Amino acid sequence: MINQLNSTMTNSKKVYFFIALSFCFSLNAQNNKGAAAGAAVGGALAIGAAAFAIHQIIEMWELGATEYVLENRPDANEFTLKLNKPFSGTTKWSDVSNLSLLTFNINYSVFDEDKSAEREVLLMFMDDGYMTEYGIDVTKVTWRFIDKSEWNGILAAYLKLATGMDVIKNDRAYIHKSIEEEKYDNSDSTHLSVIGRDKVADYYKRTTYYVSLYKGISFGNYNLTALDGTKIAKLLSIEGDAYAVNDYNEEFKIVYNEKSLGIYLKDSRRLVQLNRSVLNGITSFINLHTTITGTGLPNVSVKIIK
Repeated sequence: MINQLNSTMTNSKKVYFFIALSFCFSLNAQNNKGAAAGAAVGGALAIGAAAFAIHQIIEMWELGATEYVLENRPDANEFTLKLNKPFSGTTKWSDVSNLSLLTFNINYSVFDEDKSAEREVLLMFMDDGYMTEYGIDVTKVTWRFIDKSEWNGILAAYLKLATGMDVIKNDRAYIHKSIEEEKYDNSDSTHLSVIGRDKVADYYKRTTYYVSLYKGISFGNYNLTALDGTKIAKLLSIEGDAYAVNDYNEEFKIVYNEKSLGIYLKDSRRLVQLNRSVLNGITSFINLHTTITGTGLPNVSVKIIK
């Protein structure tokens, strides 16, 4: 069910979604240097107006995604669609206009928690200039569906860059316990030696404990963890302006940076990024109906890795 990236929209005529609310009065209110009381009221109105306008834009994004699903998944009799918001509570126009990638969770059921329903993520790539004074120019937007198998493959490649280890196998994130160098056994396939960015080796043992991806994982400043705080693996230290790269397939490269998952699109030669909040949300959503059997613990505790 995976569609290839659309290189261009077939319709050469520009089509626009129109925004009914102008942003000008919002900006003017923010720049008004009147009396203190008037400024406070004007500022509150400006923030409210900007928030409302951004809400309207989010609705347009979701409308565009819904129309794309209806056109490209003609056999879908029902579905729910939700935007993974790349920001939280913003009232800044710059937060919206500078976006180059949006993601939508699609569940092919009208019930959000239906674990038997198929799930996909729809990526919306926006080229420079997609946002105009009239709204969104859809001729500068391309789309791509990603299913669970492909998403988990992308996540596994990203985590290999982030940790230096194959953390994910069979929809499970295996817990890697740090060990002393003298306990490291090169002949033991569960023992791993990872050279960090500081050129110093760290040693780990891959345990039989794991966290199912549908339970959720989280990226901290130093560690990959389960949602309950259980440490899964140490994240390699990397500078904010440094990048580790995996040539993933013919379409794109996977890029690791401390704050995001990057996707470098080879055709358009552009780097787009997903922040970790969106990354975590997609992973939990698309793996919700996964059935895991084995020796892993469904509610793993921090105690097992001491």
